[in-house]
Formats: sequence, structure tokens, C-alpha cells
Amino acid sequence: MPRPELAIVGLVYVAALVLGQRGVAMIAPTAQEIGFAVAAVAGGVTAAILHQRRARDRAPTSAKLAVGLLMALLAASVGFTTYTLWSSTLRPQLWLPIAAVATFLAPWIIFPILRPFRAERSLTAAPPVGELHVAATAVAAAVVLVVAYFIPVPGRSNVRLVGKSYPGLFIGLPEWVAEQDFASMEVGSIKLRDPRSAAGDRFLAVRWIDADPVQPDEHVQTIALGGLSVRDRSVALVGKHQATTFYLESDDHRDRAAATVWNCPQDHRVLWVVSRLAGPRSSMLATHEKILHNVRCHTGRNKEVAAAAATQRVYPSFAPPGGFTRATDASKATAAGLVYVGPEGEEIVFDAALPGRSDAVNENVSPDIIARLLTHWGILARVEGAPTLTTVTDMRGHTRRVWSVAGETSSSSSRTSVQMELMIWYCDKRNMTFIGRYATEGAHDAREGIDALLPSACHVGEENVKTQAPGSK
Repeated sequence: MPRPELAIVGLVYVAALVLGQRGVAMIAPTAQEIGFAVAAVAGGVTAAILHQRRARDRAPTSAKLAVGLLMALLAASVGFTTYTLWSSTLRPQLWLPIAAVATFLAPWIIFPILRPFRAERSLTAAPPVGELHVAATAVAAAVVLVVAYFIPVPGRSNVRLVGKSYPGLFIGLPEWVAEQDFASMEVGSIKLRDPRSAAGDRFLAVRWIDADPVQPDEHVQTIALGGLSVRDRSVALVGKHQATTFYLESDDHRDRAAATVWNCPQDHRVLWVVSRLAGPRSSMLATHEKILHNVRCHTGRNKEVAAAAATQRVYPSFAPPGGFTRATDASKATAAGLVYVGPEGEEIVFDAALPGRSDAVNENVSPDIIARLLTHWGILARVEGAPTLTTVTDMRGHTRRVWSVAGETSSSSSRTSVQMELMIWYCDKRNMTFIGRYATEGAHDAREGIDALLPSACHVGEENVKTQAPGSK
């Protein structure tokens, strides 16, 4: 076929494919692959009409081959583009080759079907297709593409979920590599890396803590890491509980996430799901909604196993400074972790280690987030000023981030002004995040707290401490 005719066929195919996918998506978002059939028919019919316009004989194999190859290439390239833009295809690695092969064969089916309907007229009556025809078709195709762009298309999730059971929780999650995988009745942190992200900074996280009901608008501030701000909120229903879904976005609009927070009074827990996924916003939100649709909390499953596992917690090995003694108040120690008290009321506390790499050790964690975490955890009632960061390295080569914070305690009716150093580090040998803090009434030199916490060790062979809950024998 002449090049102008092939150009017109290509333009018609592209316009029909995009419009077909967008149009089908309005009715059935999961059936956008029908757009490939629509485009193949439109392109094949256009090619057959153009051929019969100038010739009454059967189309040669070379003409069918040229049209088939052109449309097959466009099926793969345009189909991949629409998949990237709005996830038009469920499995591109499967559907794009199928669409390309089927589109390639379309001319051998369409040309014979349309041959009986060819016009019986003089061959000289039809002027040849030229640049003017191509230009007019290009303008029409551009109009069709603009119209298709404004068609409201619901988001589509291409992520396959598999049901997972955790203590008191059932949820559908993708089978991705787990950066964090810890679950008990008291605390849970499941973080899965999105394999579609080249930079490796996209993830899906499911977390919960044992806590009284919280206000979602306040709680979301403690999980909005990485410079994301809340742009929109909506009411959701998760496992028969009212929830709030937040849409978060960076100032440059290049990074986005969705977070849903809800309270489960039956299990005395606060749960949240964070989707910071690769791909367009619509597909990310569709995946997020798909996960929430399958959540079932307070299931009652695995509670006995979780209760038994909760008595085994991991702490760093630690030789306290001179004058410090282990806290003997069993209830206080159990609630706070490992507690050491100094001669002048100083306190050194180590919380149970968190499996995996916690987001709190990331470099993009802001002082404001640290302040919110301390008040959210109930360690401080109020933070005064902005926490300041000091970075040190221990003898095992781990980078430890130390936040110096001033504020007021929330443990007594008469609030006391305190200063504390919050030390957080990730231990690659044990794949755990350790947290310790040093606190005194009034102000002190930050180096005092750093020197007190730095001798703690998370892996030193058999000296690692893997103990029962504090206060037990």
C-alpha cells in the first residue's frame, strides 16, 4: 500500500485504540483489552476501503502484510503507553503480545469480508490519497484523542492479591519482597517493596498498635513521612469499621500516597494501610481500595499464638553506666521495656526491637515527625521547640540517629520538664530496628545522653539479649 494510505491507517488505529479503551473503561474498567479489537477492526476496515477505492482486484499479500505489521507495532507501543498512563491492561506481558499477533492477522480476515461490498465505479473517479488526506486524518485523530482524554475513567488495579492471616487480622496483599514482616496482637509492621519501582522507594505497608481509639486526622500526621502532605480525605468502611482515607502528595506533585486509618475497639488496636506505589494516581488508589475491600479485623484467629510470642522480645545487650540500676517496678518495666535508673533520677530505656528497617531511621524523617511520634507514643505530653539531630557511628559500624528533644512528660498530673536523647538505629545483622532513650529532668548536654546509650550492642554473638518481657523471672 502507498505510504499516505498506511499513514491514514496508523492514525485511525491509534485514535480507535485510545478511544476504545477509554470508552470501555467507563462501563467495565477491567475489560479495556476490548479496545485492541475495536482498533484492529477500525484499522483493518480503513485499509480495506482505501485499497478498494483504487483497485477492484484482491489485495495482494504484501498489502495485508504491510497493514498487519504496522498495526501490530502500534498495538504493542500504544498499548504499553496506555498501560503506563492509566493501567489499561491487566497483564501487559501477556496481553500485549496477544494483541499484537491478533492485530497482525486482522487484515487477512477483514479484507476478504469487505471485498463483496466494494464500489462498482470507474477507477479514474477516485483521486489518489495524498498529503491533504493524511493531514485531515491527523487533525481528526487529534480531536478524538483529546475527547478520549476527557473521558472519566475509573482507576484499575493490576496488582494480584493473596489472602494473608495475621493475629486478629485477615487482609489481601501482593506477593512482594517484605522489608518488614512482624506481627503480634500488640504491634504489627508489614512493609512490602513495590517491584515496579526502579528506585526501590515505593511500598505498601500495613501496621497496627495496641492503643485507645485515635482521631485519624491526628494519627495520619505521624505516618506522613517523606515530605508528603494531606491533600484530600474521604470516609471509608474497613471491616465494618468507619475509617478515613487520606490522599497525600509532595509539593512538586511527583510523589503520592494513600493512607487509611481506622480503630478496632474489639481488639483495642489502631490500624492503618499506606500505599505509596509506582504508577499513576488512579491505579494506586484502585489498588488501595482493592486491599481495603478484603480487610477483616478482630477475627480472633492466632490470638493465643500471638500472646505466647509476645512474651519473647528482643533488646540490645547493655552494660549501664556506673550508678545505674535495673528498674525493679515490674509494671513500669513491662510497659516501657528495659529501664535503668540513675542516682539522680536519670532514666535509660530500651524498647523492644522492631523487626525490619523502620521508617524512623530514614534520612528524610523531619523533626516535626519525631515530635509527633513522641507525643503519639505517650512518651511526652508536649514537645518544646524542634528536635535536633546528631548522627554517630557505633563500634559495629551502624549509623545511629540521635534526636535531642525537650518537652514535658505525660506520666504524672504535675507535668515535669525533661530533656531526652532518642537513639534509633538499624542492625543489618539481625534485620531489626533498635530504639533507646536517655532522659533527665531539666536540661543536660546532649553528649551525656549519647555517651550513655552508645555502648548498647545489637549483635555481639551470644551476648545478644533475647529475653522475656521485662519484669518476668
